[in-house]
Amino acid sequence: LGVNTGEYIPGVVAIAVPVMLGPKKVGAAVAIQVSDDRMGIDDLMRWAPELRAVAERLAQTFDVPDGRVHSPS
Repeated sequence: LGVNTGEYIPGVVAIAVPVMLGPKKVGAAVAIQVSDDRMGIDDLMRWAPELRAVAERLAQTFDVPDGRVHSPS
């Protein structure tokens, strides 16, 4: 889980999770960012479990290294 509390863009908080294509292979990332006057990082962290679930489902749609394509569940 990656967390940004305004380091990159002042006034913006964000969390991100990797879309894993294998034990050590990242294919993409899924993130949520919001203005810190609308939501704090603690509020945003409540979305982490759902964000991880989305990343897992998205990973199933990528071509894997052996050439197979997983079907989404």
